Amino acid sequence: MAGAVEKQHEALLRRSLEAVIVAALHPRALIQVVVQVVAEDGGVLACALNAACAALVDAGVPLRTLCAAVAAAQAPEGGGLLLDPTAAEEAAAAATGTFAYLPLLAASGGSDGARGGGDLQLLASVTSGRLTTDQLLDMVEAARQGADRMAAFMQLAARQGAAQT
Repeated sequence: MAGAVEKQHEALLRRSLEAVIVAALHPRALIQVVVQVVAEDGGVLACALNAACAALVDAGVPLRTLCAAVAAAQAPEGGGLLLDPTAAEEAAAAATGTFAYLPLLAASGGSDGARGGGDLQLLASVTSGRLTTDQLLDMVEAARQGADRMAAFMQLAARQGAAQT
């Protein structure tokens, strides 16, 4: 039975995937995404969202753009900021967050997907713990930079997968 955290994760996954799927092309189709966590060592929500997006690309589901998610943790007592923390790092952290971004792809294909550097729009975020405003802004910016690299990797992988078929 799903608890409150799992339901929150499910809602974030649903909203995020609904934002990228072009459902109007297939109005009577059911697109069902099942995410099963087999092992967890931190960043499970970000991993689930990235995996679901990759699965939709692999299945040939039309998408507006890819989504890229990153988990972050603020180390306790003035410690540093961690991206993609392990479960132990999340447990010890003063605060954690998961941030999902949409890469805004240029119509002319102007940015090189292997480099990143594209504009990103924050799609969804979930944070827990105590953060100052500056710490939250630093976390959002670090996550944006991580998501930029993740989006570039996913775009490159999607292009290579399309080239092989």
